[in-house]
Amino acid sequence: MKITFRRDVCSNYMVIENAEEFNEDDFEVKMLTLNNIRGLLKFGYETINGKTNLLYDISSKQALLSVFEAQPVSYQVLCDLVGSLKELTGVLDEYLLDPDNIVLKKECIFTDLSDSKYSCCYDPYYHGDLKTELGMFFDELLGEIDYEDPEAVRLVYELNREVHRENFTIDSLYELTVDQKKELILSEAISEDSREDDRPGDAAPADCALWEPVFEKDEEDKAPGFFRKITGYLKGKSFYDVVDDIDSGLIGKKIRESSPPVKFDLKVDEKPDTDDEKNPAFFEEIDIFDFKEDDEEESETCLLSDISSGGRRLVSASGPSGNIEVSSYPFTIGKLKDRVNAVVYSPAVSRMHCRIHKDSLKEDRYLFEDLNSKNGSYINNIRVNPYKKMPLKPGDMIKIADEEYVFT
Repeated sequence: MKITFRRDVCSNYMVIENAEEFNEDDFEVKMLTLNNIRGLLKFGYETINGKTNLLYDISSKQALLSVFEAQPVSYQVLCDLVGSLKELTGVLDEYLLDPDNIVLKKECIFTDLSDSKYSCCYDPYYHGDLKTELGMFFDELLGEIDYEDPEAVRLVYELNREVHRENFTIDSLYELTVDQKKELILSEAISEDSREDDRPGDAAPADCALWEPVFEKDEEDKAPGFFRKITGYLKGKSFYDVVDDIDSGLIGKKIRESSPPVKFDLKVDEKPDTDDEKNPAFFEEIDIFDFKEDDEEESETCLLSDISSGGRRLVSASGPSGNIEVSSYPFTIGKLKDRVNAVVYSPAVSRMHCRIHKDSLKEDRYLFEDLNSKNGSYINNIRVNPYKKMPLKPGDMIKIADEEYVFT
């Protein structure tokens, strides 16, 4: 199987070249062509000089391989991956498609970074073995995991052990993630219930500043179980207890792990007898969680990694304020803060736009890679194909969407 990447005027494609046995009248080919199947990359094909290439639309998506290179695999990513695979196998069953034809390789699994869903490549002529490939996939994840995340480490080893069990199923993998998440919620709830506020002179009076969740009765009945657990925890807590948990991230972590995500508007039952305008207990309602997406209104480049002496630099053609210090390798540039080394706040720049590599075998040799960006990358005015590493040398002009730099 030869995989290449290609950019057309409006779309980007992953291409499986010279597909053997291809027949446009095959049931699976027709099913993939006529339907937009949830969890699969959109399928197409072309025939040139008697040879057929399979085309998969990857516009505005990132390969899992590139995402893992930018950041170690977290606990939440593991859960999302397993959940997406479980959902996909159910969908394939509805369309009478064979799960063994999923190409379970990191370079063939894509995400658009805006949600927790993943899209896989389905090759009608692949004829693999999903269970065997799942074993290999999770073996590789042992080296990609974030070893500073204890829950991620625990889960990946449990998943790895499960996929090497003889009669495992996708459902059994999913149950592992669900069981561990339940344990986390329970352990955090126990920890919170047993926590005491022992700060002298800082506790609120027993008869004031108690917090109640604000929602109607019918909304409570419809709320997911996790929502009810959180609201049960908040009920009767003092103002200072709630603020402590917000500051420490305990509540925020729970909210981020809930599905679907929720927010709470809280009100104070009784106001303290004070004229201090800074006392938050004066607020009738407080919106605790207002998760803000990346701030794309900023115009300057924000450097997120430490700058090492003697490193390379991207010098902005518009002035020194936009320079980027290339301090580590691989060095990723884009506008998604938690996935890149340097953020460029331009509407035309993709979340993960491009990456600079240093050749480990040859000193002072650099490579430039476009990460399937929407508006493309250029070296000396030559457009770079997605995921193709091109030589980069000092003095080259790099264009990242509408931002221009000189590599020095």
